[in-house]
Amino acid sequence: MYLSDVEEGGETVFPNAAVPASQSREAGYSECAMAGLAYRPRKGDAVVFWSLRTDGTLDAGALHGSCPVTKGTKWAATKWYHVAHYAMDGEIPKSVKHVVFKAPRPPAP
Repeated sequence: MYLSDVEEGGETVFPNAAVPASQSREAGYSECAMAGLAYRPRKGDAVVFWSLRTDGTLDAGALHGSCPVTKGTKWAATKWYHVAHYAMDGEIPKSVKHVVFKAPRPPAP
């Protein structure tokens, strides 16, 4: 989630995704942002995406980075979500297809 507005630059860019026609230098995007699909930070907005496919393999389209801020300051908060146990210290991660999804319980009256 973006915690501040940025005057210039600071876009989140996905270089493995195509640049849409509406994204141009004339529209105010930085040169860095033209490397792929980009989102300009706006306070209160969030960029949400999956980094894994349903078979547990990495989605190359999720590769992303941040363009340099050329004017102003950028503040952001990151929240990671995991659908299964997160592998650490050499553990072998489970693929998403092995996760059993259960419907949440209804709220208490």
